[in-house]
Amino acid sequence: MKKFYSMLVAVMIAAVAFAHEGRIVLPRTMPSPFGAKKSLVAKPAKQKLAISKTVRKAPEVAENYVKVNSVPEDWEGEYLIVYEECDTIMNGGLTDNLDAIGNTVAVTIEDEEIASTTETDAASFTIAAVEGGYSIKGKGGLYMGQTSDANGLLSNAKTQYVNTLSIDEDGNAVILSSGGAYLRYNAAKNQRRFRYYKSATYENQKPIALYKKGGEKTEVVKPELVVLPEGLVTEDYALDVRGYVSGQEDWEDEKIYQTVQVGFDGTDVYIQGLSYWMPEAYVKGTLQDGQIVVPNCQYMGEDDYGYKNYFMSYVWSEEDVNYVPSDYALFYYDVETRSIVMDEEYMYAETDDPTSDVLYDYWYSVTLTPGEAVEPEAVEVPENLVVTEYKMSATSIASSSEDDSDESNGDEEGSIETKAYSTHVMVGFDGNDVYIQGLSEWLPEAWVKGTLSGDGKTVTIPSGQYLGKYEMELFGVSDYLFISAVNLETQEYEDIVFTYDTDAKTFSTAQDVLVLNDVDDTYERYNDITLTPVVEMAATPATPSVVLITTGGEYGASVQFEIPTVDVNGNEMLTSKLSYVIYVEKDGQAQKLTLEAGVYEELAEDMTEIPYTFTDEWDIYAGGYMIYLNQGADEISSWTKIGVQSIYTGGGERHESEIGWYEIEDEVYEDGIVGVKSQMSNVIYDMLGRRVSKPTHGLYIINGKKVLVK
Repeated sequence: MKKFYSMLVAVMIAAVAFAHEGRIVLPRTMPSPFGAKKSLVAKPAKQKLAISKTVRKAPEVAENYVKVNSVPEDWEGEYLIVYEECDTIMNGGLTDNLDAIGNTVAVTIEDEEIASTTETDAASFTIAAVEGGYSIKGKGGLYMGQTSDANGLLSNAKTQYVNTLSIDEDGNAVILSSGGAYLRYNAAKNQRRFRYYKSATYENQKPIALYKKGGEKTEVVKPELVVLPEGLVTEDYALDVRGYVSGQEDWEDEKIYQTVQVGFDGTDVYIQGLSYWMPEAYVKGTLQDGQIVVPNCQYMGEDDYGYKNYFMSYVWSEEDVNYVPSDYALFYYDVETRSIVMDEEYMYAETDDPTSDVLYDYWYSVTLTPGEAVEPEAVEVPENLVVTEYKMSATSIASSSEDDSDESNGDEEGSIETKAYSTHVMVGFDGNDVYIQGLSEWLPEAWVKGTLSGDGKTVTIPSGQYLGKYEMELFGVSDYLFISAVNLETQEYEDIVFTYDTDAKTFSTAQDVLVLNDVDDTYERYNDITLTPVVEMAATPATPSVVLITTGGEYGASVQFEIPTVDVNGNEMLTSKLSYVIYVEKDGQAQKLTLEAGVYEELAEDMTEIPYTFTDEWDIYAGGYMIYLNQGADEISSWTKIGVQSIYTGGGERHESEIGWYEIEDEVYEDGIVGVKSQMSNVIYDMLGRRVSKPTHGLYIINGKKVLVK
């Protein structure tokens, strides 16, 4: 239901910039996990630098120039600006203009050191602190900088241009001008010069280094991967984890089952597979008193683009009401089951550097269980299964939390809202196997399988039966859904047992039936379910109506219908034989609206009569919940009325309802939508497009606007 959900969450997920040629660089402010109560707004990390260093003094015989590999406490001093690949330094001794082709001097570099000579000293620069950064002054008396984000270099004997200085993880000097351009070396034959280059293209030029006179020599210690001890035998573990991954446009929720490796070496624990981008990488933890502590900032490898991955952990802070960086991630180890479960207060992420403000992903609800991962399989129905359409009647139950004081009516446990609910499902028998499709409105195509008892009086559906993977693409959410009954006294899950009436062919149960995920987030809850077969007969369908029409706004025009599945006498009809036609009035003439394949991109052919159950998951949604009108603003503005008519072909006859009309009024609302104001008053829809009388928790459309009800 891509386009429908796009409308609901357009303001929920902000656009983000691309980076890393396939990964996104995102700030540490992300959408909360679906169904979770905590959102991540992590504070800046204060961990050690990714690049550690060992220090040894430069030879005392001379104050040579030594390469700067890490950020010093104090930048002030005398430096050479170096392009190492060609043993070339920038000539700071120029007195007329530092921005010149061939503004270079040849030197000899040995072991990241350049000798102090008359020639090198004459080409050096002095770096000094100024407000906002540092000035860089050549030996010839000229300061240098760049005041715009453009290629070029300004030099002047009086103006102390401001620069900021840093060192990247490869030991390159990052000299950034106040205008946003970077100092680099242009190695082209007709250039061969040091100069500032604009931020959009500066990486096309060569990186530079800074060598400080009398500096301390440092050796970069590259991060090391966790390596298994020689001879350590690991075993298969099933990793069950959920989290958010940076995608091409937004954060995408993922649910992952996969087989990984775990090894125990005394109190040392090695776990593979916690990295989404580096699945072969291990992290190392320590086991003590049933707890496994996995330290932060562990290196997990480098991707195809040259970017490194580090294991980063966060813990929930009641004081900050948020996740904050932690020194470790905490797991619990069960000696009997040998399972490993991450503490629910913790989550972990991958980042390009322990001091970075970007994350590639973050993960929670982590469970590792001995054995191979087996992803649950949805029920498949036998080929040529004969099915019958049934009406499902039930009581739908929604709970408000104890935090919702306006809804709790003084009840500390919160209030319970119940309402009548009905839909249509399909039922098929294959011997004693009974198949039912449509018990979940989140996954209406999903089947469950039950067993008819020997006496033919009950049908039992096993608890925890897998319905399938629910995906809401534009919400960035995916989840694995299951169905069970719940015993309200013991709060334990149990099989769903329907009483089956062999004469009336009806199913019924008073149990509380839940559709939920594997972390017990409830998506749907029903009781007093009755399934009654729909009898086919000739009938005239009840008159449908227009619920909502918008003729403007970000997503263009749209219309929502209420199409009854009963006839004029209140009898249920087969939805498989029900369809509808949209009418518009133009120039005083009523005419059918044809949805043309060229205008509605997901249609293979023109469509005038729309089957009730049809959806293209883009412009047209089943049951008339939402139809996006792509006829164009000029055409739509010429309509004075819009209507809908139902057609029913049950019993071998074709019967049409009356047309439910509504006059289109050009009224503009606060959010810029033009539509039918009176029809929108106090109308509430949930994410599935269902009209609700009272919202509990979640995202709703109320009076045509997105509202998050907490």
